[in-house]
Amino acid sequence: MGLCFAATRFLLTRSERLALRLPVKSIAAIAALAAGAGYAALTGAHLPILRSLAMASLVTLGVLAGRRAISLRGLALAAMLILLTTPEAIIGTSFQMSFSAVLALIAGYEAWQRRHSSQSRAPRLISHIAALAFTSLLAGGASMPFAAFQFQQMQPYWIPANLVAVPLTALWIMPLGLAALALMPFGLAAFALIPMGWGIAIIVWLTARIAAWPAAMLRVPPMPPTAILLFTAGLIWLCLWRTSWRRAGLPLMAASLAIYLAARPPDVLVSPDAKLIALKSGNTIYLVTTARNPAYTLAQWAPVWGGAPLTLAQCSTAACRIGPVLFALAPPSDCTAALIVAPIALPNTCPGLPAITRASIFTNGAIAAWVQNGRVTLRTDRAAQGNRPWVVPYPSTTTSN
Repeated sequence: MGLCFAATRFLLTRSERLALRLPVKSIAAIAALAAGAGYAALTGAHLPILRSLAMASLVTLGVLAGRRAISLRGLALAAMLILLTTPEAIIGTSFQMSFSAVLALIAGYEAWQRRHSSQSRAPRLISHIAALAFTSLLAGGASMPFAAFQFQQMQPYWIPANLVAVPLTALWIMPLGLAALALMPFGLAAFALIPMGWGIAIIVWLTARIAAWPAAMLRVPPMPPTAILLFTAGLIWLCLWRTSWRRAGLPLMAASLAIYLAARPPDVLVSPDAKLIALKSGNTIYLVTTARNPAYTLAQWAPVWGGAPLTLAQCSTAACRIGPVLFALAPPSDCTAALIVAPIALPNTCPGLPAITRASIFTNGAIAAWVQNGRVTLRTDRAAQGNRPWVVPYPSTTTSN
C-alpha cells in the first residue's frame, strides 16, 4: 500500500495542473486502500491480513481527515471489527501473535519518541539497523510467549534473522511480486519473478544458517493457561498506560513467568484409545504402546516434558512398578502404589486406590495424572471440553467393558 500510495502521488504530481486542482494526497490514499483490499483478497484474507487491512483503512481515513494515522485506537477498532465478525479468533494463534506484536510496536515507539524526541545524529544506516533491531525486539518479545503457549517451542535468534529478512522482503521481494502481478497479462512476469526468487533464496539460505546455530529451536514444556493470561494482562496494562502506572504490568508478567517455571508436567499420560501410555519415573519417560504407528501422538506428547527422551518400557510380568505408578495388564496383587494404570477392564481389587482403567479412559477420553506426596490429581479430556452440545460424548462405561 505504501508503494501504491507513493507511485500514485508521484504520477499525479507530474502534472502541475492536476497537482494544483486535485486532492492528490487523498486520491493516493484511496488508491492505496484499493490496492490493499485487492492484495488481501488475492492472498486468501487470513486473519493477520484482515488485521492489517482494518488498520490500513483507519490509516486511510486518518490521511483523508488530516488526523494521526497509527495509534492504539486504530488497533482497538481493528480488534473489535474482527471479534464482532469472528469472535472465536481470539483463541487462535494468528490473532494472539499478530495483535500482541502490533500492540507492543505502537506502545514501544510512542514511549521511545517521548523519551528521545530530539533528532538522532547517528548515521542513517546505523539508525536504520537500530530501528530494525528495536522493532524485532518489541514484536518478537511480545509474541514469543504466545508461540511458546501454542507450539511449545521458541526461536531465540529472531532479531539477527529479521535484520536481513525484513528489509529484503519489504524492499525487494514484495515490490517484485507486485511488478510480476502487473506484468502477468502481458506474459512478462518472468522478468520480475526470477529476481524475486533470488531474494527468496537469500532468505531460505539465511534461515538454514541460523537454524544450524546452537539452541536455535528450544523445546519448552506446555504453559499453564493462568500463566499466559497473566502475561496478557501485564502486556496490555504495560502498553495502554502512558504514566508510571504502566510499570504495574511488569509484576503481572513476572508472576506469569513464576507460574510457568513452577508448573509440573504430568506423571502419566494416556491416549484416548488407551493404545499409548507414558509413565514418568525420575527424569525418564517410559512408554507402553500397542499402536502400530504412534508417531503423531508422540510428536504431540514430546514437548510435555521439554523434549526429554522417551524410553520403551519393558514389563516382563502382568504388573510392573514404574515410579509411584503400577502398570497392570491383569488384576494386581500389590496395592501399595499411589496409582494403578491399566488399559483393560479391571475389577476393583484395590478399594480406595485411584485407578485409570479402560472404562474410565473410554468414558473420559485422554487422561493426565499428577502424583505428588501420595496424592493423585487427574485431568481428563471430558473435564477440559465440558458437557456442551457440540462436544461428542465418549462411549459409556456399560459399552466399554
